[in-house]
Amino acid sequence: MSTLIQSVARGLRWTVRFVATLMRALFGELQWSPPPWIGRMATVARDATRRISRSVESSRTANPKRFWIVTASALLLIGGGTLGLNWYLHRLQPNYVEINGTWPQPTPLKPDATIDPLRIAFSASAARLGAVGKIVSSGITIDPPLAGVWRWDTDSELSFMPSSDWEVGRYYKVEFARELFPRQVMLRSYTYKFRSPAFEASIDQAQFYEDPIDPRSKKVVATVSFTHPVDKADLERRIALRMRIDPVKTFDSRDARSFGFKVLYDKTGGTAYIHSDPFPIPDNPAAMLVSISAGVRSKRGGPGTDTAQTSVVPIPGIATYFQIQGVSANAVANERDEMERVATVSSSVAVRQADLAGSISIVMLPKDRPAIGDQKLAKDFQWSDATEVVPAVAALATPVPLQWLPSAREFNPQRSFKFIADSGRFVLVTVRRGLVGFGDYRLTKDYSVVVAVPDLPKELKIASAGSLLSLAGEKKISIVSRGVAAMQIEVSRLLPGSVSHLVSQTNGTFSQPQFSTWAFNFDDLSQVFTQVRPLIDDPTGKNQYSVFDFAPLLANGALPRGLFSIKVTAWDPARKQLLAGGPTDNRLILLTDLGLLVKDSADGSHDVFVQSIRSGKPLEKVAVDILAPQWAARYVGQGRRQRSRYLS
Repeated sequence: MSTLIQSVARGLRWTVRFVATLMRALFGELQWSPPPWIGRMATVARDATRRISRSVESSRTANPKRFWIVTASALLLIGGGTLGLNWYLHRLQPNYVEINGTWPQPTPLKPDATIDPLRIAFSASAARLGAVGKIVSSGITIDPPLAGVWRWDTDSELSFMPSSDWEVGRYYKVEFARELFPRQVMLRSYTYKFRSPAFEASIDQAQFYEDPIDPRSKKVVATVSFTHPVDKADLERRIALRMRIDPVKTFDSRDARSFGFKVLYDKTGGTAYIHSDPFPIPDNPAAMLVSISAGVRSKRGGPGTDTAQTSVVPIPGIATYFQIQGVSANAVANERDEMERVATVSSSVAVRQADLAGSISIVMLPKDRPAIGDQKLAKDFQWSDATEVVPAVAALATPVPLQWLPSAREFNPQRSFKFIADSGRFVLVTVRRGLVGFGDYRLTKDYSVVVAVPDLPKELKIASAGSLLSLAGEKKISIVSRGVAAMQIEVSRLLPGSVSHLVSQTNGTFSQPQFSTWAFNFDDLSQVFTQVRPLIDDPTGKNQYSVFDFAPLLANGALPRGLFSIKVTAWDPARKQLLAGGPTDNRLILLTDLGLLVKDSADGSHDVFVQSIRSGKPLEKVAVDILAPQWAARYVGQGRRQRSRYLS
């Protein structure tokens, strides 16, 4: 043994010398003086090694047989323990069934609410045959005892419904008897622990509130929800409200002050509304901290809340409370279907129309930005910033008259007015400081903004929805235009004998038929008349009315009736072509004096009656032709009776 120890020592010394040589070659000489305790430790270790070596050698010399028996026994014990541990860690495990449970949730605080049961799920089928859907009467105990019903919902799900609502935040232990399960089912643990719903609180909402009746009454209102009816006295002694006002930055500062409050509750006691004492708007921005310390309890008992609840509510100062939030402009249609430009002023405080009218001005900025200082003249300038409107520019601006739109309320945060300005131009809207809002709050700074004048949408359409013109009348139709300088009128008169083609090649409505293919249209069936007519482009957005007369198309020997397609399209007079993307409309117009009345009979037949539109009297000896594709004619001949009569 001593020889073995000496060999190991020689190997260690050689290794140390080799490493030392290598380190010197790489990093050079290192000077290090070991502390005295290392030397003493080395001496003690060396002496202990020598004593152990001498003791082992003397034991081997004195009784070799005993020495080798002890040594072999120790080696066998170490080897056997290692093998045994390896076998235990890698032995075959039984197919245990695991338990996973879903703790019950709080019962909603509302009438006819259902208690949430405890649900226990097993990782495999665990119910005995025929037990699913049945009540379990034995084999399960709960500590502490709790009345209720156990039931197998499925072969792997077990539920417990208590006889009354769960206690608040109580821990339970469930013990399952081995006899509850089939013999082949083995649970890793026959115990399951759970907790009934704990009492919790949360601040759902906290906001700065202004009384709509008394604007001087400002306060903070916070809504707090609970999972169970709250102990009102316990809650109220844990509520604290503190306000800080800039420049104070923390609520712990001695310059922050506490606020009184009152608490209102709903009928169930599950919701509390905290109202701070009223306060005036501070000069500077402020904030109020609403805090509820931990430990709030339910009136049903049980442990209190674990964490504190806090919410910070920002409170505007005088300078930030009343502000003009923006000005927008849009083109809208009035009750006469005429387009008007309407601007809307939005403010954070409701204002009276008369007060705003005395504090607002609107001017139309010049089309070109004048040469000012180092800036050159800019044609068709796109104004965007109110700071660009220097006195030299303001001198070129022109006032824009306003017409205020009525409002149902005396005070309103949004006020609208109509104005007249040219498309493509810009207006400067200014609201002067000193404007008084609801609650006697005053605007502390002037507000100015540049607003682009909205373009009025172009429109060109045939008035009314009818498609029949009587030969007894003026034979005219009206055309409505807006924002269009000229229009092209294209009239197609259907040639005699072409009605069948029109019927077979189109679909849609009578007034606006749609051809089935682009390669075939009215031009293939009609005689076409085209004219370009100038229109009035009123910048105010008023509708302009034009008239087209069919009478000239019925003169010069033409038939005193006819079927016409009329199409109106916006025209560009400068380029002498159709206006790209411009408005258009079309209509099929029938000029006649004959009116038809068709009666559908119960037997599927139809009676056609004809009368004069001019006189309103019946007409006789009028031929009625039925136009239909060949397949439809066959269907009529085979299955239905079709006849025509003369109205006498």
